[in-house]
Amino acid sequence: TKVHIQQMQTNGIVYRLPTSVDIYEKANKKQRYNITISTADTTLRFKTPQRPKLVNFDADKILLTEKNENKTIGEYIFQYNQAPNFLDRYEAILALENIPYNTTEEKNNINQFYLNALTDNNAFLRKNAIDRLNLTDNALLKPTKQNLANLATTDPDADVRSVAIARLEELADAQNYQTTFIAALNDPSDMVISNALHALYSTAPQVAFEQVNNLETNTNNNVQMLVARIYAELGTDKQQAYFEKYLSTNNNNTYLLIDFYGDFLKRQNNNQTVQLGIQTLENIARNNPDWWLRVNAAQTIKKIKANFEEQKQQLQTETLSPNTIIVKRLNDGISAIEQVLQNIKKAETNAKVLEYYNGDWIKNTSFNEQGL
Repeated sequence: TKVHIQQMQTNGIVYRLPTSVDIYEKANKKQRYNITISTADTTLRFKTPQRPKLVNFDADKILLTEKNENKTIGEYIFQYNQAPNFLDRYEAILALENIPYNTTEEKNNINQFYLNALTDNNAFLRKNAIDRLNLTDNALLKPTKQNLANLATTDPDADVRSVAIARLEELADAQNYQTTFIAALNDPSDMVISNALHALYSTAPQVAFEQVNNLETNTNNNVQMLVARIYAELGTDKQQAYFEKYLSTNNNNTYLLIDFYGDFLKRQNNNQTVQLGIQTLENIARNNPDWWLRVNAAQTIKKIKANFEEQKQQLQTETLSPNTIIVKRLNDGISAIEQVLQNIKKAETNAKVLEYYNGDWIKNTSFNEQGL
């Protein structure tokens, strides 16, 4: 058996590398050779009765190097199953993702390999195997689904549970896993909860809306943003308290919460709900210590005004006899919001923000587009 090793350092330096080679004649039978590489181009020859199942260079994985190895699909699968180290298995998992296959059998072997790797005793490797599962292989789709659903609910590692849920969401029949997603909303890990809520909302929005009130006290960034998004798109005036509570103080999500609150308010028909929201946004726009939050609140108020104007125009364009009460309500709202915007401009002391308010803001150009 011949092993060809090249050192490819671009700086021209050739290192002396003491390492080892394990040669596997068959499963559970290997021969260890301790070697030293001291030239840029080295060829080693080992006496073997037949072609080995695997030649595992740097068997103990002690060299700090980037390796390019010419191994077959079968050799990497053998390495995963027989070589003893974590890095042996990790190398195989990474390599088989991009290695070309020439036959349907080789393709099936790769897909089966990743399915088998879901039972690895290392959580990091289980997670990497989940990431590389083929969800379009009909021959293995049933056991793949079963394994993912089981990992999503029972795996001891939160990373594994969360990525399993994310892969379930990718399935064409993901709506069939609502029970799994709902159960995961009670997981001790916020990462799992976030993925479960996202999966549930993408597959069954109304079910997610009915479940999400139990997560209102969760302050994890991702969970909080998903709750806000769901309320913005489906919520009624009953959910206004959520936005009011979390916009009362600054946090990492304040900027996006302002955006979602604006989307929420544009959907509401209750005038009191809208007015309370505008008051809250005005307070942020006038008094928040962070200028970018002040600007975003002002922009959001302006978007609500534009929404009123669009509703009015639509009524007048599409209806022969527009409801005068609705038109008056919209006109009153537009006038009131315009006054709010003027008050915000008067209260602003940041020169750059004022320049924007007095210039490009009138042209409906966003503050971010100005790079200020």
